[in-house]
Amino acid sequence: MIRILIADDHAVVRQGLKQIISTTKDIKVTAEATNGQEVLNRVWKENFDVVMLDISMPGRDGVDVLRQIKAQKPNLPVLVLSMHPEEQYAVRVLKAGASGYLTKETDPEEMIKAIRLAALGRKYVTPALAERLAYDVFEAEDGEQGLEILHAQSMDLVILDMLMPRKDGIETLMDLKVEYPRLGVIAMSGGDGNGPEPYLEIATRYGADRVLPKPFGRHGLMRAVRETIKSTSDS
Repeated sequence: MIRILIADDHAVVRQGLKQIISTTKDIKVTAEATNGQEVLNRVWKENFDVVMLDISMPGRDGVDVLRQIKAQKPNLPVLVLSMHPEEQYAVRVLKAGASGYLTKETDPEEMIKAIRLAALGRKYVTPALAERLAYDVFEAEDGEQGLEILHAQSMDLVILDMLMPRKDGIETLMDLKVEYPRLGVIAMSGGDGNGPEPYLEIATRYGADRVLPKPFGRHGLMRAVRETIKSTSDS
């Protein structure tokens, strides 16, 4: 049974979340909180499998509460709830340690999926958000920096250039698959003068989920991102 703490200062929101969760057999709301301090007190004294945390509760900033939860219990998954669109806060809360970002308009099935993924120690990331996070690694200057960004943000997908300087793409790919076996990896390459195929064939052999020869358009990139997220989330 997945034990949930719902933290929101609006009774109608808490009731709505409980109704959604009540449709499942493996998830149960075991406690509620209406402000940041109450959340911290409950997390300290009780055991939960997932916390659903409103980012805008009275008394304390939601991101500050998130950071304190992760300081107290770093392995406790926290799903952040917000009325704001994900482009406004999602990257910030994921960097602070959240397991996912849900708007209050999120489809109930997606919300249940997010809870189950979080309880398994995985991240819930929408395709649009994954694209933004993946580009942080994609734009890193080299493989070592990309790995540092990945570790800090706990992402589910990375776009990897096979011709990175300092640490080549194949070595980086091997490190990724050892340290983050569930990570989705899209490998891309413009080749070394002999075409991209040798690098991309090797990338597939070492665990890349998708390969993209350069140049590729936005449509091709987005298709690869969506397919990779779907395949890794279903596995």
